[in-house]
Amino acid sequence: MWLMVVVWISYSRRSSQPDGTPGGYSIWDISDNNIKYLYKATGYDIDYQFRSYDLNNVHFSLADVPNMPTTVSATIKNSYMKYVDAYPENSDNEVLINIWNWNPRWSVTVTDESGNNLNVSKVWAYDPLHIKALTVKRFNSSTLTSTPNFITEKFTHFFKVKAKDADTDLVITVKDEFGHSWSENMQRPKAF
Repeated sequence: MWLMVVVWISYSRRSSQPDGTPGGYSIWDISDNNIKYLYKATGYDIDYQFRSYDLNNVHFSLADVPNMPTTVSATIKNSYMKYVDAYPENSDNEVLINIWNWNPRWSVTVTDESGNNLNVSKVWAYDPLHIKALTVKRFNSSTLTSTPNFITEKFTHFFKVKAKDADTDLVITVKDEFGHSWSENMQRPKAF
C-alpha cells in the first residue's frame, strides 16, 4: 500500500513564518510501515531547504525605523532593540544557517574553500530576512502605540559557523534522515 499526503502550511511564496520558514507545505510518503516527509516551500524548488546569511552583512539599528515615535514606551522600544542587539554591525566572519525542517536526525556540515571542516554550533536565533521584510516595517510606523503582531521570534533550528575571514567561501551541506542531501556553495562576502 502506498499513500502520499500533502499538508498545507502556508500559501504564498512571499509569506514567511516568524521563524523565517518560507510559506509552503509538507509532503508525506507513506508506504507500508515506512514514513518519509519533506517540506516544500511554495514557489521554490524542492531543494530549497535552508537559507544562509553572511552576518558580516546583516545588521539592524534604530536608523531602520525612522518613523517609530520617540515617545513609544520602553517596552515597545525594547521589543525592537532585541533585533539590534542580536545583529549589530560587525566583522566577526560568522555565518548563520536557518534549516526550517530541522530535527535531531538531520546533520549539517560546513567546509571552507581549503577543505577544512568548520565547527557548527546549534543556536537560538532570529531569522534576519523575516526581521528585514516584516518586523522592521511593522515597527517603522508613526502611529505605533503597541508592540506589533507577527514579529520575528527566536527559534532553535539555526546554526552558526565562523569562517577564517570575510572572503572565505563555504560549502554548506544539510542531510535529513531519509538520505536527502542539499548543498550551497556560499560565495562570500554574500549580500543580504
